[in-house]
Amino acid sequence: MRWAASRGQASVEAIALVPLMLAVVLLVWQLAVLVRGSLIAHDQVRAMALPAQGSGTVRVHTSVRVPTLLPGVGQLRIPVRAVVYGP
Repeated sequence: MRWAASRGQASVEAIALVPLMLAVVLLVWQLAVLVRGSLIAHDQVRAMALPAQGSGTVRVHTSVRVPTLLPGVGQLRIPVRAVVYGP
């Protein structure tokens, strides 16, 4: 009799895990987007700072907008700055 009462319980538990798995996937994806955005911002700052290398100290600031996948986060921006010390 007990076996018949618990029949289908695994399906209910698997369906209950779907929102949790979706949240984990969204968090991992957002982290990947942030890492990629920071690498792009770093490349932009470096490209802006290197041509002015021979003209003394150069400070370069930029900010890159990163798309958000999570609700309620708003706009994410990654600020990056570089300082190149020249002769």
